[in-house]
Amino acid sequence: MAVRKQASKLAAHKLNNSTQNFPSKPVRSKIQKPNDTRRAKEEEDGMDVKGMFDMIMKKLGKLDIIISRMGAMEKDIKEVKSSVEFVLSEVQDLKEENKISKKTEEETKKRLEKLEQMKPVLNNASLTFRQGQCAIIL
Repeated sequence: MAVRKQASKLAAHKLNNSTQNFPSKPVRSKIQKPNDTRRAKEEEDGMDVKGMFDMIMKKLGKLDIIISRMGAMEKDIKEVKSSVEFVLSEVQDLKEENKISKKTEEETKKRLEKLEQMKPVLNNASLTFRQGQCAIIL
C-alpha cells in the first residue's frame, strides 16, 4: 500500500496567503470628498423637490381614484340595502297573508265538522219528509 505524504504547514500557510486571495472589491477611502459647489447641491435639492412633487401628485391621483371607487361602492351598498328592505317587507306581507289563510282554513274546517255532524240528522229528516209526502200522495 502506498502512503501519501501530507503537505507541510509552511506550504499550506503560503498557499493561504498568496496574491490570489486578496479581495476583489476595492477598498473605499475613509476620507469623504467635499461637494464641488453649492450649485450642484441646490440642483440636487431642486431635483428632490421636483421628485417629491411628482410623487405627491401621483398619490393624489391614486387618492382620487380611491374616492371615486368608494362613492361607487357606497351607491352599490345603498342599492343592496334598499333591495334587502324590499325583501323584508315582502316577507312580512307574506307572513300576514299566511296567518289570514290559516285562520280562514280553521274556520272552514269547523264549518265542515258542523255540517258532517248535522248530516245524519238531515238525512233522517229528509227520509221522514219523503215518507210523509208519499203518505199524502197515496
